[in-house]
Amino acid sequence: MNLLNNKTLYLILDTSYISVECLPAVAVECCEGGVDIIQFRDKILSDKEKLETALVLKKTIFPFSIPFIINDRIDIALACEADGVHLGQDDLPIQKARDICKKQGVSMLIGTSTHSLQQAEEAVAQSPDYIAVGPLYATQTKPDYTPVGLNLARQLVKKYTLPIFGIGGVNEKTIDDVYATGLRHIAVVSALLQSTNRSKTIHNLKNIRRNHE
Repeated sequence: MNLLNNKTLYLILDTSYISVECLPAVAVECCEGGVDIIQFRDKILSDKEKLETALVLKKTIFPFSIPFIINDRIDIALACEADGVHLGQDDLPIQKARDICKKQGVSMLIGTSTHSLQQAEEAVAQSPDYIAVGPLYATQTKPDYTPVGLNLARQLVKKYTLPIFGIGGVNEKTIDDVYATGLRHIAVVSALLQSTNRSKTIHNLKNIRRNHE
């Protein structure tokens, strides 16, 4: 059984939405509210600052016993002893990341982003622990990406049994349609980071999911 099957709400802590100084407090608030996975994503900081921030977040999240994932950088993930790494289409191949972990004697969750059926097929062939599909809707997080729409999500849910996280424009307004595709895992950024009541938003997102079970 995949350990992520019951991890249905994935939060991405993105420094383009929230200051580094606020990250630990937001992480605690969302962990207490009920998120199941947290990823640290940053495109701004230096490598030194990125590692320092990752170490703080790892320590902050550890008491909640939820997976802590690093975006893109397997070196940072290994250095801070994260639970996993999330790889984009332009990052290391999944198998190469597995080989690096094996050489280090480390077992790590590895997920990847997919934006088409072909990318999903190629990713699944490398046995990731999960894939993300999106953006499902237009989103300011990925303004240069054309939305893949919900039909792709439907196809992937029917075809594969591994956890598939819908991402991109997933929020309280769109979540019913997202779950109607058969998706049972979602990843959010602005829906939580820009929420004025994160605990309530988490509750609502999870409650709507229960209505689709």
